[in-house]
Amino acid sequence: MTDAPRKLLVVDDQPDVCWALQRVLSLHGIDSEAAASAGEALEKMRRERFPVVFVDAKLPRMDGMELAEKLRSLDRDVFIVMVSGYYYEDDREVRSALEEGRIQAFLAKPFDNETVVEVVRKAGVK
Repeated sequence: MTDAPRKLLVVDDQPDVCWALQRVLSLHGIDSEAAASAGEALEKMRRERFPVVFVDAKLPRMDGMELAEKLRSLDRDVFIVMVSGYYYEDDREVRSALEEGRIQAFLAKPFDNETVVEVVRKAGVK
């Protein structure tokens, strides 16, 4: 994925979470866009390819797992990182989504900068 576009998408209805993730990414030379809703994320994904999408687990009108499935239908190679302050990595739904490939990584809130960068590197973005 190293030759893929480096702009990532951050989807969260809390502007401060979008800002924090975008700030960490920018400090490592990675461009990103934010989407405040599932609908906005889907619109952006239809217009542009994002190799990695950070998806909040709890969004208004559509939960993060449903959005992950819809994003995958638009781009089967997208690397989806579920971000949540509600779920934990060892929750059954998260483990199942990871095992089935519906999501490729999980990031718990509050997250630390190093973990964000590790997840992006795991996706193959340098």
